[in-house]
Formats: sequence, structure tokens, C-alpha cells
Amino acid sequence: MPPDWLLIYEIDGGELFLYLTRTGTHSDLF
Repeated sequence: MPPDWLLIYEIDGGELFLYLTRTGTHSDLF
């Protein structure tokens, strides 16, 4: 996966939700 993509997952009641978010550069987050 390219470094400028952020994968977020959440498990709610046994269901899995995936979110793929473009973040730009890593330094933009912090």
C-alpha cells in the first residue's frame, strides 16, 4: 500500500468496516 494512504478498520457487533483514506504526505498528519 502506498505510504500516502491510511487504512482504518472498525469492528462493530461482529461486522467489519474498512476505510481507505488518502492522507497526502505523512508529515501532513502530525
